[in-house]
Amino acid sequence: MRLDEILSERADQAAEIVGLLQSGMVVDPEQGVIQIESDSDFISYLRKRYQVTEIGEGLYSLVYQGQGNDYVLKYSDPNDRWYKYAEFAKKSSSPYAPKILFAGEPRFPSNSKYGVLEYLEIKPRGHWDHHTRKIFWNATIDNDESPFDWAMYEVFELADGKSIYPEEAKEFLDLIGVKDIGEFLKFINTVEQFGNLDIHDQNIGYRENGQLVIFDPVS
Repeated sequence: MRLDEILSERADQAAEIVGLLQSGMVVDPEQGVIQIESDSDFISYLRKRYQVTEIGEGLYSLVYQGQGNDYVLKYSDPNDRWYKYAEFAKKSSSPYAPKILFAGEPRFPSNSKYGVLEYLEIKPRGHWDHHTRKIFWNATIDNDESPFDWAMYEVFELADGKSIYPEEAKEFLDLIGVKDIGEFLKFINTVEQFGNLDIHDQNIGYRENGQLVIFDPVS
């Protein structure tokens, strides 16, 4: 299969999943149109058709990825503040915002909301810790504390003009791939309106071109 055909197939799969969420129906070659009756019906269908597998779990959500595909399905409590962020991201031109294909309630009976968004590479947990400790060598970071989380708190303080390690915070942002610090800090200040800032090393990701994306920044 040619590369353009593979990319087209992936786009078709993401579009079909969005269509299922919007219509609440499945078109089966043998049985015709079938109404989706529940969340479990929907996930079972996706497991069978696209071999989706669970790749993550949060306080409010489960995250699935289709085998070999470049999109992710988020399935979560309707009170998850991520959906407010997703509505913002859909309209945002910021390079740090994820590409959202769908975010909201499905047409079938459900106690949940769904999101379909671009797939991003997530670095292994702790990937940045060694270099982060070197950057903040003059700070006291406890051994049982995440250096990434500690540094990101300083970034939040930097955005508010309160950081006591402003140069180190900027160096940390450069480490994780922030190209325009002013633009990133403005983005952080905007995102804060949707919930409590909660940016750790497992809710940032990277596109193929290396662009940093903050896909789940609030709790």
